[in-house]
Amino acid sequence: MTFFVTIGDLLIKYWPNFLKGAGVTMLLALAGTISGFLIGMIIQCVRTIPEKEKGFGRIALKIIKGVLTAYVELFRGTPMMVQACLIYFGAPILFGWQLNKLIAGYLVITINTGAYMAEIVRGGFDSIDVGQRDGATALGMNHVKTMIYIIIPQTMRRILPAAGNELVANIKDTTVLNVIGVIELFSNVKDVINFTFKSFEPFVIAALIYFVLTFTVTRLLKLLEKGLEGKAHYELIEETETQPEKLAIGQSGGTLTVRGLRKSFGKNDVLKGVDFHVASGEVVSIIGSSGSGKSTLLRCINLLSKPDEGEILLDNMNAARLKEPTAYRAKVAMVFQQFNLFENLNVLENCIIGQTKVLGATKEDAEKNALYYLRAVGMERFLKAYPRQLSGGQKQRVAIARALAMSPEIILFDEPTSALDPEMVGEVLKVMRTLADSGMTMVVVTHEMSFAKEAADRVIFMDAGIIAEEGTPDELFNHPKNERTKEFLQRILADHSFDLANSV
Repeated sequence: MTFFVTIGDLLIKYWPNFLKGAGVTMLLALAGTISGFLIGMIIQCVRTIPEKEKGFGRIALKIIKGVLTAYVELFRGTPMMVQACLIYFGAPILFGWQLNKLIAGYLVITINTGAYMAEIVRGGFDSIDVGQRDGATALGMNHVKTMIYIIIPQTMRRILPAAGNELVANIKDTTVLNVIGVIELFSNVKDVINFTFKSFEPFVIAALIYFVLTFTVTRLLKLLEKGLEGKAHYELIEETETQPEKLAIGQSGGTLTVRGLRKSFGKNDVLKGVDFHVASGEVVSIIGSSGSGKSTLLRCINLLSKPDEGEILLDNMNAARLKEPTAYRAKVAMVFQQFNLFENLNVLENCIIGQTKVLGATKEDAEKNALYYLRAVGMERFLKAYPRQLSGGQKQRVAIARALAMSPEIILFDEPTSALDPEMVGEVLKVMRTLADSGMTMVVVTHEMSFAKEAADRVIFMDAGIIAEEGTPDELFNHPKNERTKEFLQRILADHSFDLANSV
Protein backbone atom coordinates (compact mmCIF):
# COMPACT_ATOMS: atom_id res chain seq x y z
CA MET A 1 0.00 0.00 0.00
CA THR A 2 2.87 2.35 0.84
CA PHE A 3 4.27 1.75 -2.66
CA PHE A 4 1.11 3.07 -4.34
CA VAL A 5 0.91 6.02 -1.95
CA THR A 6 4.48 6.94 -2.87
CA ILE A 7 3.61 6.69 -6.57
CA GLY A 8 0.66 9.02 -6.02
CA ASP A 9 2.72 11.52 -4.07
CA LEU A 10 5.41 11.61 -6.74
CA LEU A 11 2.84 12.18 -9.49
CA ILE A 12 1.15 15.00 -7.55
CA LYS A 13 4.41 16.73 -6.65
CA TYR A 14 6.44 16.21 -9.86
CA TRP A 15 3.76 15.92 -12.53
CA PRO A 16 5.14 18.98 -14.42
CA ASN A 17 8.49 17.17 -14.74
CA PHE A 18 6.88 13.97 -16.01
CA LEU A 19 4.52 15.86 -18.35
CA LYS A 20 7.27 18.04 -19.82
CA GLY A 21 9.53 15.03 -20.32
CA ALA A 22 6.74 13.04 -21.99
CA GLY A 23 5.99 15.98 -24.28
CA VAL A 24 9.61 16.32 -25.39
CA THR A 25 9.84 12.56 -25.93
CA MET A 26 6.69 12.49 -28.05
CA LEU A 27 7.69 15.58 -30.03
CA LEU A 28 11.13 14.21 -30.89
CA ALA A 29 9.84 10.74 -31.72
CA LEU A 30 6.95 11.95 -33.88
CA ALA A 31 8.86 14.67 -35.74
CA GLY A 32 11.90 12.45 -36.25
CA THR A 33 9.82 9.50 -37.47
CA ILE A 34 7.84 11.59 -39.96
CA SER A 35 11.00 13.22 -41.31
CA GLY A 36 12.77 9.87 -41.41
CA PHE A 37 9.84 8.36 -43.28
CA LEU A 38 10.06 11.09 -45.93
CA ILE A 39 13.80 10.48 -46.27
CA GLY A 40 13.26 6.74 -46.60
CA MET A 41 10.54 7.23 -49.21
CA ILE A 42 12.72 9.59 -51.25
CA ILE A 43 15.68 7.21 -51.08
CA GLN A 44 13.66 4.27 -52.31
CA CYS A 45 11.96 6.30 -55.04
CA VAL A 46 15.41 7.33 -56.31
CA ARG A 47 16.50 3.68 -56.21
CA THR A 48 13.62 2.74 -58.51
CA ILE A 49 14.50 5.26 -61.23
CA PRO A 50 15.24 3.23 -64.39
CA GLU A 51 18.84 3.51 -65.50
CA LYS A 52 19.62 4.62 -69.02
CA GLU A 53 21.54 2.30 -71.27
CA LYS A 54 24.57 4.58 -71.51
CA GLY A 55 25.79 8.13 -71.01
CA PHE A 56 26.69 10.46 -68.16
CA GLY A 57 23.17 10.27 -66.70
CA ARG A 58 23.56 6.54 -66.12
CA ILE A 59 26.90 7.01 -64.34
CA ALA A 60 25.55 9.87 -62.20
CA LEU A 61 22.50 7.84 -61.19
CA LYS A 62 24.67 4.88 -60.24
CA ILE A 63 26.82 7.11 -58.04
CA ILE A 64 23.77 8.63 -56.34
CA LYS A 65 22.28 5.18 -55.72
CA GLY A 66 25.61 4.01 -54.31
CA VAL A 67 25.80 6.95 -51.90
CA LEU A 68 22.23 6.34 -50.70
CA THR A 69 22.94 2.65 -50.16
CA ALA A 70 26.05 3.53 -48.16
CA TYR A 71 23.98 5.89 -45.98
CA VAL A 72 21.40 3.19 -45.30
CA GLU A 73 24.02 0.58 -44.42
CA LEU A 74 26.02 2.97 -42.22
CA PHE A 75 23.14 4.22 -40.08
CA ARG A 76 21.50 0.82 -39.78
CA GLY A 77 24.81 -0.70 -38.75
CA THR A 78 25.77 1.68 -35.93
CA PRO A 79 24.05 2.38 -32.56
CA MET A 80 21.93 5.50 -32.21
CA MET A 81 23.92 6.51 -29.13
CA VAL A 82 27.14 6.59 -31.15
CA GLN A 83 25.39 8.52 -33.91
CA ALA A 84 24.14 11.07 -31.36
CA CYS A 85 27.66 11.69 -30.09
CA LEU A 86 29.09 11.95 -33.61
CA ILE A 87 26.44 14.43 -34.73
CA TYR A 88 26.32 16.61 -31.59
CA PHE A 89 30.03 16.70 -30.81
CA GLY A 90 31.18 16.36 -34.42
CA ALA A 91 29.25 19.32 -35.83
CA PRO A 92 31.37 21.97 -34.03
CA ILE A 93 34.61 20.21 -34.99
CA LEU A 94 33.78 19.59 -38.65
CA PHE A 95 31.59 22.57 -39.51
CA GLY A 96 31.85 24.98 -36.60
CA TRP A 97 28.16 24.51 -35.76
CA GLN A 98 27.05 24.38 -32.15
CA LEU A 99 23.74 22.57 -32.39
CA ASN A 100 20.87 23.10 -30.01
CA LYS A 101 20.37 19.87 -28.06
CA LEU A 102 16.75 19.43 -29.16
CA ILE A 103 17.68 20.07 -32.80
CA ALA A 104 20.56 17.61 -32.48
CA GLY A 105 18.19 15.02 -31.01
CA TYR A 106 15.73 15.57 -33.83
CA LEU A 107 18.48 15.14 -36.42
CA VAL A 108 19.72 11.96 -34.78
CA ILE A 109 16.27 10.35 -34.80
CA THR A 110 15.55 11.58 -38.33
CA ILE A 111 18.79 10.33 -39.86
CA ASN A 112 18.63 6.99 -38.03
CA THR A 113 14.98 6.45 -38.88
CA GLY A 114 15.52 7.40 -42.52
CA ALA A 115 17.90 4.47 -42.96
CA TYR A 116 15.43 1.98 -41.48
CA MET A 117 12.46 3.49 -43.31
CA ALA A 118 14.28 3.16 -46.63
CA GLU A 119 14.36 -0.61 -46.15
CA ILE A 120 10.75 -0.70 -44.95
CA VAL A 121 9.66 1.21 -48.06
CA ARG A 122 11.79 -1.07 -50.24
CA GLY A 123 9.94 -4.05 -48.84
CA GLY A 124 6.64 -2.29 -49.53
CA PHE A 125 7.60 -1.52 -53.13
CA ASP A 126 8.78 -5.08 -53.69
CA SER A 127 5.47 -6.44 -52.38
CA ILE A 128 3.49 -4.63 -55.09
CA ASP A 129 2.69 -7.00 -57.93
CA VAL A 130 4.68 -6.19 -61.07
CA GLY A 131 1.38 -6.20 -62.94
CA GLN A 132 0.50 -2.88 -61.29
CA ARG A 133 3.49 -1.26 -62.97
CA ASP A 134 2.74 -3.02 -66.26
CA GLY A 135 -0.85 -1.80 -66.16
CA ALA A 136 0.21 1.80 -65.57
CA THR A 137 2.99 1.66 -68.16
CA ALA A 138 0.66 0.15 -70.77
CA LEU A 139 -1.71 3.09 -70.28
CA GLY A 140 1.13 5.48 -71.11
CA MET A 141 1.96 6.60 -67.57
CA ASN A 142 5.65 7.41 -67.05
CA HIS A 143 7.70 6.27 -64.07
CA VAL A 144 6.96 9.32 -61.91
CA LYS A 145 3.19 9.16 -62.45
CA THR A 146 3.19 5.42 -61.84
CA MET A 147 4.96 5.91 -58.53
CA ILE A 148 2.79 8.82 -57.36
CA TYR A 149 -0.64 7.50 -58.32
CA ILE A 150 -0.25 3.71 -58.17
CA ILE A 151 2.78 2.36 -56.30
CA ILE A 152 3.20 4.77 -53.38
CA PRO A 153 -0.51 4.75 -52.33
CA GLN A 154 -0.51 0.95 -52.24
CA THR A 155 2.84 0.88 -50.44
CA MET A 156 1.58 3.25 -47.73
CA ARG A 157 -1.11 0.80 -46.71
CA ARG A 158 1.25 -2.16 -46.66
CA ILE A 159 4.10 -0.59 -44.69
CA LEU A 160 1.96 1.20 -42.11
CA PRO A 161 2.36 -1.53 -39.43
CA ALA A 162 6.16 -1.58 -39.85
CA ALA A 163 6.33 2.23 -39.92
CA GLY A 164 4.21 2.30 -36.77
CA ASN A 165 6.64 -0.07 -35.07
CA GLU A 166 9.44 2.32 -35.95
CA LEU A 167 7.56 5.19 -34.29
CA VAL A 168 6.97 3.10 -31.16
CA ALA A 169 10.67 2.18 -31.09
CA ASN A 170 11.64 5.84 -31.41
CA ILE A 171 9.43 6.81 -28.46
CA LYS A 172 11.44 4.40 -26.33
CA ASP A 173 14.81 5.08 -27.95
CA THR A 174 14.77 8.80 -27.14
CA THR A 175 16.33 7.70 -23.84
CA VAL A 176 19.71 7.39 -25.61
CA LEU A 177 19.66 11.15 -26.25
CA ASN A 178 20.66 11.60 -22.60
CA VAL A 179 24.20 11.14 -23.83
CA ILE A 180 24.06 14.62 -25.41
CA GLY A 181 22.00 16.16 -22.62
CA VAL A 182 18.53 16.23 -24.18
CA ILE A 183 15.97 16.74 -21.39
CA GLU A 184 13.26 14.20 -22.28
CA LEU A 185 11.20 11.83 -20.13
CA PHE A 186 14.02 9.58 -18.99
CA SER A 187 16.22 12.55 -18.11
CA ASN A 188 13.44 14.13 -16.05
CA VAL A 189 12.87 10.83 -14.23
CA LYS A 190 16.53 10.83 -13.23
CA ASP A 191 16.07 14.37 -11.88
CA VAL A 192 13.13 13.20 -9.76
CA ILE A 193 15.29 10.38 -8.43
CA ASN A 194 17.97 12.89 -7.46
CA PHE A 195 15.39 15.08 -5.69
CA THR A 196 13.67 12.28 -3.74
CA PHE A 197 16.40 9.66 -3.36
CA LYS A 198 13.83 7.10 -4.55
CA SER A 199 14.89 5.02 -7.55
CA PHE A 200 12.24 2.35 -8.07
CA GLU A 201 8.98 4.34 -7.99
CA PRO A 202 10.00 7.01 -10.55
CA PHE A 203 11.03 4.28 -12.99
CA VAL A 204 7.63 2.60 -12.54
CA ILE A 205 5.97 5.93 -13.39
CA ALA A 206 8.24 6.27 -16.44
CA ALA A 207 7.31 2.78 -17.57
CA LEU A 208 3.60 3.59 -17.24
CA ILE A 209 3.99 6.81 -19.23
CA TYR A 210 5.94 5.05 -21.99
CA PHE A 211 3.22 2.40 -22.11
CA VAL A 212 0.44 5.00 -22.37
CA LEU A 213 2.27 6.82 -25.18
CA THR A 214 3.00 3.69 -27.20
CA PHE A 215 -0.46 2.19 -26.58
CA THR A 216 -2.15 5.39 -27.76
CA VAL A 217 0.03 5.64 -30.85
CA THR A 218 -0.58 1.98 -31.70
CA ARG A 219 -4.36 2.36 -31.49
CA LEU A 220 -4.34 5.52 -33.59
CA LEU A 221 -2.25 3.76 -36.25
CA LYS A 222 -4.69 0.85 -36.29
CA LEU A 223 -7.53 3.29 -36.94
CA LEU A 224 -5.52 4.86 -39.78
CA GLU A 225 -4.77 1.40 -41.18
CA LYS A 226 -8.44 0.53 -41.13
CA GLY A 227 -9.28 3.79 -42.88
CA LEU A 228 -6.78 3.11 -45.65
CA GLU A 229 -8.33 -0.32 -46.25
CA GLY A 230 -11.55 1.32 -47.37
CA LYS A 231 -15.07 0.02 -46.93
CA ALA A 232 -15.58 -3.72 -46.89
CA HIS A 233 -18.75 -3.37 -48.96
CA TYR A 234 -19.64 -1.17 -51.90
CA GLU A 235 -22.86 0.42 -53.05
CA LEU A 236 -24.38 -0.81 -56.30
CA ILE A 237 -25.37 1.93 -58.74
CA GLU A 238 -28.80 1.77 -60.32
CA GLU A 239 -28.70 0.85 -64.01
CA THR A 240 -29.78 3.65 -66.33
CA GLU A 241 -29.35 2.23 -69.82
CA THR A 242 -29.02 -1.12 -71.53
CA GLN A 243 -25.72 -2.21 -73.02
CA PRO A 244 -25.20 -1.05 -76.60
CA GLU A 245 -25.01 -3.84 -79.19
CA LYS A 246 -22.28 -1.96 -81.04
CA LEU A 247 -19.66 0.17 -79.35
CA ALA A 248 -18.83 3.69 -80.45
CA ILE A 249 -15.06 3.60 -80.91
CA GLY A 250 -13.19 6.80 -79.97
CA GLN A 251 -11.12 6.79 -83.17
CA SER A 252 -10.72 4.61 -86.24
CA GLY A 253 -8.52 1.57 -85.89
CA GLY A 254 -4.85 1.95 -86.70
CA THR A 255 -2.67 -0.26 -88.88
CA LEU A 256 0.16 -2.25 -87.34
CA THR A 257 3.17 -3.72 -89.11
CA VAL A 258 5.83 -5.81 -87.40
CA ARG A 259 9.07 -6.54 -89.24
CA GLY A 260 11.99 -8.71 -88.20
CA LEU A 261 11.13 -8.56 -84.50
CA ARG A 262 13.64 -10.33 -82.27
CA LYS A 263 13.80 -10.64 -78.50
CA SER A 264 16.12 -12.67 -76.30
CA PHE A 265 16.36 -13.14 -72.55
CA GLY A 266 19.95 -14.10 -71.95
CA LYS A 267 20.69 -17.03 -74.24
CA ASN A 268 17.00 -17.81 -74.72
CA ASP A 269 15.83 -16.54 -78.11
CA VAL A 270 12.11 -16.00 -77.61
CA LEU A 271 11.29 -14.14 -80.84
CA LYS A 272 13.36 -15.09 -83.87
CA GLY A 273 12.31 -12.63 -86.55
CA VAL A 274 8.54 -12.10 -86.52
CA ASP A 275 6.80 -10.39 -89.47
CA PHE A 276 3.07 -9.68 -89.81
CA HIS A 277 0.61 -6.92 -90.65
CA VAL A 278 -2.72 -5.95 -89.10
CA ALA A 279 -5.04 -3.80 -91.19
CA SER A 280 -7.32 -1.10 -89.78
CA GLY A 281 -10.35 -2.69 -88.12
CA GLU A 282 -8.92 -6.20 -88.48
CA VAL A 283 -9.08 -8.80 -85.69
CA VAL A 284 -6.05 -11.08 -85.59
CA SER A 285 -5.89 -14.02 -83.21
CA ILE A 286 -2.52 -15.51 -82.26
CA ILE A 287 -2.52 -19.12 -81.12
CA GLY A 288 0.23 -21.55 -80.19
CA SER A 289 1.71 -23.61 -77.39
CA SER A 290 2.90 -22.06 -74.13
CA GLY A 291 6.42 -20.72 -74.55
CA SER A 292 6.07 -20.05 -78.26
CA GLY A 293 6.56 -16.29 -77.77
CA LYS A 294 2.97 -15.04 -78.05
CA SER A 295 2.88 -12.94 -74.88
CA THR A 296 6.41 -11.64 -75.43
CA LEU A 297 5.32 -10.50 -78.89
CA LEU A 298 2.48 -8.44 -77.40
CA ARG A 299 4.73 -6.98 -74.71
CA CYS A 300 7.20 -5.93 -77.39
CA ILE A 301 4.45 -4.31 -79.45
CA ASN A 302 3.38 -2.28 -76.42
CA LEU A 303 7.09 -1.71 -75.59
CA LEU A 304 6.71 -3.17 -72.11
CA SER A 305 9.67 -5.25 -73.28
CA LYS A 306 12.14 -3.55 -75.57
CA PRO A 307 12.80 -5.61 -78.71
CA ASP A 308 16.41 -6.37 -79.57
CA GLU A 309 15.87 -5.89 -83.30
CA GLY A 310 13.09 -5.08 -85.72
CA GLU A 311 10.45 -2.49 -86.47
CA ILE A 312 7.01 -1.85 -84.96
CA LEU A 313 5.10 0.46 -87.28
CA LEU A 314 1.89 2.09 -86.09
CA ASP A 315 0.48 3.98 -89.06
CA ASN A 316 4.03 3.99 -90.50
CA MET A 317 5.61 5.42 -87.30
CA ASN A 318 8.42 3.20 -86.02
CA ALA A 319 7.72 2.85 -82.31
CA ALA A 320 10.81 0.72 -81.71
CA ARG A 321 12.99 3.84 -82.11
CA LEU A 322 11.06 6.02 -79.67
CA LYS A 323 13.04 7.25 -76.66
CA GLU A 324 9.87 8.21 -74.78
CA PRO A 325 7.05 5.79 -75.74
CA THR A 326 4.33 6.98 -73.33
CA ALA A 327 2.25 8.70 -76.05
CA TYR A 328 2.58 5.62 -78.28
CA ARG A 329 1.41 3.30 -75.49
CA ALA A 330 -1.73 5.41 -75.05
CA LYS A 331 -2.61 4.52 -78.65
CA VAL A 332 -1.85 0.81 -78.24
CA ALA A 333 -3.92 -0.37 -75.27
CA MET A 334 -3.30 -3.71 -73.61
CA VAL A 335 -5.60 -6.04 -71.67
CA PHE A 336 -3.69 -8.47 -69.48
CA GLN A 337 -4.22 -12.06 -68.47
CA GLN A 338 -4.14 -11.11 -64.77
CA PHE A 339 -6.26 -7.94 -65.29
CA ASN A 340 -3.72 -5.57 -63.65
CA LEU A 341 -6.40 -3.25 -62.29
CA PHE A 342 -5.05 -0.72 -59.81
CA GLU A 343 -5.81 -2.02 -56.33
CA ASN A 344 -5.90 1.43 -54.70
CA LEU A 345 -8.57 2.75 -57.09
CA ASN A 346 -12.22 1.81 -57.53
CA VAL A 347 -13.74 0.79 -60.85
CA LEU A 348 -14.55 4.32 -62.02
CA GLU A 349 -11.17 5.68 -60.93
CA ASN A 350 -9.40 2.85 -62.78
CA CYS A 351 -11.08 3.99 -66.00
CA ILE A 352 -10.43 7.69 -65.37
CA ILE A 353 -6.78 7.87 -64.32
CA GLY A 354 -5.27 7.14 -67.73
CA GLN A 355 -7.46 9.76 -69.38
CA THR A 356 -6.61 12.51 -66.89
CA LYS A 357 -2.94 11.75 -66.23
CA VAL A 358 -1.90 10.70 -69.75
CA LEU A 359 -4.38 12.23 -72.20
CA GLY A 360 -4.94 15.40 -70.17
CA ALA A 361 -8.74 15.06 -70.15
CA THR A 362 -10.82 16.91 -67.56
CA LYS A 363 -12.30 14.83 -64.79
CA GLU A 364 -15.83 15.53 -66.03
CA ASP A 365 -15.08 14.38 -69.59
CA ALA A 366 -13.14 11.37 -68.32
CA GLU A 367 -16.05 10.28 -66.11
CA LYS A 368 -18.51 10.61 -68.96
CA ASN A 369 -16.30 8.55 -71.26
CA ALA A 370 -15.61 5.94 -68.58
CA LEU A 371 -19.30 5.57 -67.75
CA TYR A 372 -20.13 4.88 -71.40
CA TYR A 373 -17.66 2.01 -71.68
CA LEU A 374 -18.42 0.60 -68.24
CA ARG A 375 -22.08 0.54 -69.23
CA ALA A 376 -21.14 -1.13 -72.50
CA VAL A 377 -19.34 -3.98 -70.72
CA GLY A 378 -22.06 -4.36 -68.09
CA MET A 379 -20.09 -2.91 -65.16
CA GLU A 380 -21.91 0.39 -64.61
CA ARG A 381 -23.41 -0.81 -61.33
CA PHE A 382 -19.97 -1.48 -59.83
CA LEU A 383 -18.47 2.00 -60.11
CA LYS A 384 -17.64 2.20 -56.40
CA ALA A 385 -16.25 -1.33 -56.08
CA TYR A 386 -12.54 -2.03 -55.71
CA PRO A 387 -10.79 -4.78 -57.69
CA ARG A 388 -10.54 -7.03 -54.62
CA GLN A 389 -14.35 -7.00 -54.42
CA LEU A 390 -14.91 -8.24 -57.99
CA SER A 391 -14.91 -11.63 -59.63
CA GLY A 392 -12.40 -12.52 -62.33
CA GLY A 393 -14.87 -11.95 -65.15
CA GLN A 394 -15.90 -8.60 -63.71
CA LYS A 395 -12.26 -7.51 -63.37
CA GLN A 396 -11.54 -8.38 -66.99
CA ARG A 397 -14.56 -6.45 -68.23
CA VAL A 398 -13.39 -3.41 -66.26
CA ALA A 399 -9.91 -3.86 -67.76
CA ILE A 400 -11.46 -3.81 -71.25
CA ALA A 401 -13.45 -0.67 -70.38
CA ARG A 402 -10.27 0.97 -69.05
CA ALA A 403 -8.48 0.22 -72.31
CA LEU A 404 -11.38 1.52 -74.43
CA ALA A 405 -11.64 4.72 -72.40
CA MET A 406 -8.18 5.69 -73.69
CA SER A 407 -9.59 5.81 -77.26
CA PRO A 408 -6.76 3.63 -78.58
CA GLU A 409 -6.10 2.79 -82.21
CA ILE A 410 -5.30 -0.85 -81.37
CA ILE A 411 -6.05 -3.11 -78.41
CA LEU A 412 -3.77 -6.03 -77.53
CA PHE A 413 -5.33 -8.89 -75.55
CA ASP A 414 -2.92 -11.23 -73.75
CA GLU A 415 -4.87 -14.44 -73.07
CA PRO A 416 -7.75 -12.45 -71.54
CA THR A 417 -9.74 -15.51 -70.45
CA SER A 418 -7.05 -17.94 -69.27
CA ALA A 419 -7.22 -16.77 -65.63
CA LEU A 420 -11.02 -17.10 -65.48
CA ASP A 421 -13.33 -19.87 -64.37
CA PRO A 422 -15.02 -21.57 -67.35
CA GLU A 423 -18.41 -20.02 -66.53
CA MET A 424 -16.88 -16.52 -66.58
CA VAL A 425 -15.19 -16.94 -69.95
CA GLY A 426 -18.42 -16.41 -71.88
CA GLU A 427 -19.16 -12.96 -70.47
CA VAL A 428 -15.70 -11.68 -71.44
CA LEU A 429 -15.81 -13.24 -74.91
CA LYS A 430 -19.20 -11.63 -75.48
CA VAL A 431 -17.71 -8.19 -74.83
CA MET A 432 -14.77 -8.95 -77.11
CA ARG A 433 -17.09 -10.07 -79.93
CA THR A 434 -19.05 -6.84 -79.57
CA LEU A 435 -15.78 -4.95 -79.75
CA ALA A 436 -14.70 -6.87 -82.85
CA ASP A 437 -18.02 -6.09 -84.56
CA SER A 438 -17.49 -2.40 -83.77
CA GLY A 439 -14.41 -2.09 -85.98
CA MET A 440 -11.64 -1.92 -83.38
CA THR A 441 -8.24 -3.18 -84.53
CA MET A 442 -7.43 -6.09 -82.23
CA VAL A 443 -4.55 -8.52 -81.73
CA VAL A 444 -5.65 -11.33 -79.44
CA VAL A 445 -3.39 -13.99 -77.95
CA THR A 446 -5.85 -16.69 -76.95
CA HIS A 447 -6.40 -20.34 -76.17
CA GLU A 448 -10.11 -19.94 -76.96
CA MET A 449 -10.32 -21.60 -80.36
CA SER A 450 -14.02 -20.75 -80.64
CA PHE A 451 -13.25 -17.02 -80.47
CA ALA A 452 -10.45 -17.38 -83.01
CA LYS A 453 -12.80 -19.23 -85.37
CA GLU A 454 -15.83 -16.96 -85.01
CA ALA A 455 -14.49 -13.45 -84.34
CA ALA A 456 -11.04 -13.30 -85.96
CA ASP A 457 -10.47 -12.15 -89.53
CA ARG A 458 -7.11 -13.89 -89.53
CA VAL A 459 -5.37 -16.44 -87.33
CA ILE A 460 -1.60 -16.67 -86.72
CA PHE A 461 -0.01 -19.84 -85.38
CA MET A 462 3.28 -19.26 -83.55
CA ASP A 463 5.82 -21.96 -82.78
CA ALA A 464 9.26 -21.62 -81.19
CA GLY A 465 9.43 -17.86 -81.66
CA ILE A 466 8.37 -17.68 -85.30
CA ILE A 467 5.11 -17.49 -87.24
CA ALA A 468 4.72 -20.99 -88.57
CA GLU A 469 1.46 -20.37 -90.42
CA GLU A 470 -1.26 -17.77 -90.86
CA GLY A 471 -4.52 -17.49 -92.74
CA THR A 472 -8.25 -17.10 -92.40
CA PRO A 473 -9.94 -19.14 -89.66
CA ASP A 474 -11.26 -21.54 -92.30
CA GLU A 475 -7.84 -22.00 -93.86
CA LEU A 476 -5.95 -22.51 -90.65
CA PHE A 477 -8.45 -24.64 -88.73
CA ASN A 478 -9.85 -26.70 -91.58
CA HIS A 479 -6.96 -26.83 -94.04
CA PRO A 480 -3.68 -26.34 -92.15
CA LYS A 481 -0.55 -26.75 -94.27
CA ASN A 482 2.20 -26.80 -91.65
CA GLU A 483 2.73 -30.13 -89.87
CA ARG A 484 3.35 -28.35 -86.55
CA THR A 485 0.03 -26.52 -86.93
CA LYS A 486 -1.74 -29.83 -87.56
CA GLU A 487 -0.19 -31.41 -84.45
CA PHE A 488 -1.16 -28.42 -82.29
CA LEU A 489 -4.77 -28.33 -83.50
CA GLN A 490 -5.19 -32.09 -83.12
CA ARG A 491 -3.96 -31.90 -79.53
CA ILE A 492 -6.13 -28.87 -78.73
CA LEU A 493 -9.23 -30.46 -80.25
CA ALA A 494 -8.54 -33.73 -78.44
CA ASP A 495 -8.14 -31.93 -75.10
CA HIS A 496 -11.32 -29.95 -75.79
CA SER A 497 -13.26 -33.14 -76.49
CA PHE A 498 -11.93 -34.65 -73.27
CA ASP A 499 -13.03 -31.59 -71.29
CA LEU A 500 -16.49 -31.77 -72.82
CA ALA A 501 -16.80 -35.46 -71.98
CA ASN A 502 -15.81 -34.81 -68.36
CA SER A 503 -18.24 -31.94 -68.05
CA VAL A 504 -21.08 -34.21 -69.11
